[in-house]
Parts: sequence; structure tokens; C-alpha cells
Amino acid sequence: SSGINAEYGALNDDVSTHMAEFKEEQRETRKESEEAMRKSIRAKKSSHDQMLRCKAAYERACAEAEKSSEVLKQNMGQPQKKLDQLKLKMKQSRQSAETADKEYMESVKSLETHRQRWEKDHEVYCKRMQDLEMDRLTKMRNNIWVYTNICSQTLVNTDARLEEIRKLLEMCNANHDLNIYVKERRTGSNRPESIEYTNFYQSNVRVEEEVKRIPKGHASNFVRVVALYEYSAQGPEEVSLAQGDL
Repeated sequence: SSGINAEYGALNDDVSTHMAEFKEEQRETRKESEEAMRKSIRAKKSSHDQMLRCKAAYERACAEAEKSSEVLKQNMGQPQKKLDQLKLKMKQSRQSAETADKEYMESVKSLETHRQRWEKDHEVYCKRMQDLEMDRLTKMRNNIWVYTNICSQTLVNTDARLEEIRKLLEMCNANHDLNIYVKERRTGSNRPESIEYTNFYQSNVRVEEEVKRIPKGHASNFVRVVALYEYSAQGPEEVSLAQGDL
């Protein structure tokens, strides 16, 4: 009995040590992958924030250029000196708008570059995480399988219980488990759409056309529903119902 217990304890220590080393290796690999993914996300976010700032500056510059042009038209009867000042201001505002337009377009291109890089990094990260999980499941299954077989040989009195464990392990399928994990935690299959360059003037025209195409009214369909059970409202936005209410 003491010999069996000693052998059992040595086996248990060996398996525990091996699994602890494997777990540490996976932890380091996961840490490196997560850090690389965080860098990619930070770069994309920084590029996105820069694009938003450039877009806002571009729209302000375009609006200022339009305003300067309108002011010049309204003051055509002013003295020549005044007109020259207005023309200079309009020219400067248009130059600012052109500069802002170039910066906006460059920021959109930069964002798209970072987005594509992030997308590739995300694909690599997901594949690496899947490989790690596959290795973990396979390693755990193999170690438990070996452990169970040896225990079955040394501990005859518990062989029946260990047989049940083997039967359960035979049902273990790494691909099936991964599919369940993906199904329960998936975030969607559609990739983020590219952010396209929006021209200030074309966007205003498009908005006006969309507004004109909006229908003046439409018929509504109503469905009569009968309450099957009594319900007490749980908040100000809910309605209490009695059985049979419409």
C-alpha cells in the first residue's frame, strides 16, 4: 500500500510540474501576442482621432471660405481698398481650405493603412489564440489520458471510477469545443468598413437630395395583442396590464 501511494504521489507531482511549465509557456506567448495587439489598436485609434481632427478643421476652413466669398459678394459696392481687403481675406481662407483638404485626405489614407494593419494583426492574433487553445486542450487531454491509464494500473480498487473518466475523455474533441466557444462569444463576421473621404460640398448636396426623397407619410400597420397574464410595471417606462387587456 505504501509503495502504491508513493508511486501515485510521484506521478501526481510529475504531471503537475509538467502542466505548470506548459501553462507558464502559454502565458508568456499570450502576453506577447496581447501586447502586440494592444499596440496595433492604439495606433489605429490615434490615427482615427487625428483623422477626426483634420476633418473638423477641413469643414471649418470650407465654411470660412464660403463665408468670405459671400461677404465679398455683399460688399461689391464698397471702396476699392475695402474690396481688396475682402478679396485678400477670401483668397487666404480658400488657401486654408485647400491645405485643410489635403491634410484631411492624408489623414484618411493614414487611417486606412493603420486599419488594414490592425486587421492583419487581429487575424494573426486570433489564429495564435486558437492555436494556443488547441494546444492547451490537446495537452490537457493527453496528460490526463496518460495519468488515468497509469492510475488505473496501480490503483486497481479505483479502476471503475477511472474507466468513467476515460469514457468522458474519449468524447473530448478540441475542434468541437472551439466551435462552441466561438459560437457563444463571437462578435460578428463582418469586418469594419473603411472610412472614406467626404467632400464638404458634395456631402451638402447629397444631404439635400436625401431630404427631398424622404416620403411625406406612410401607412402604419397595427397588431392587436391580448395580455395573457397580469403584469405590474417595474418602472416609469412600463405599463401595468391585467389579464385580457388589449
